[in-house]
Amino acid sequence: MTAAVSEEWHRGDWLEWRRAGIGASDVAGILGISPFASPYSVWASKVHSVDAEETEPMRWGHLLEDAIADEFAVRTGLHVSHAQEWAQHPDRSWARCTLDRKVFDDVGGTDPLGELEIKTTSARAWETFGDELPEYYLAQVMWQLFVTGLERAWVATLVGGQRLHIGDPIERDDRVIAD
Repeated sequence: MTAAVSEEWHRGDWLEWRRAGIGASDVAGILGISPFASPYSVWASKVHSVDAEETEPMRWGHLLEDAIADEFAVRTGLHVSHAQEWAQHPDRSWARCTLDRKVFDDVGGTDPLGELEIKTTSARAWETFGDELPEYYLAQVMWQLFVTGLERAWVATLVGGQRLHIGDPIERDDRVIAD
């Protein structure tokens, strides 16, 4: 069902893999609830290989993922994998996602408790959320749970580079997924 990604993966390989299906970050764009994508931009990325350039905030978000994952483990007492994982639904190969990390009870665990979605955002943007996760985060997480069959997810958000917000686990909701 899933394929682990080596440390040497390249953005171009990942973009090519993503183009062959609908990914978790595509869902919010398709639904028209993403501030970063629209139905048109998702279509253009799939059909015409038009991909957004990596921005400075995107680059820093990627660079900080390990540190955020490590701090999540310290604060929760849970353990996380340290590799992103490309996944596709077992029956619908077009349904795909890239998990930031998987969460386990113990070191070396083989049965994940769920997934960890890692985000970075500005303090100003977070103020508009009011410490509630935006619906485009939730849409992404529900898609990831659909694709992987996992039962829950945690979202760890580094706010303004200075405060880590770890919300309660988000439980899989098959009614939301069906919608």
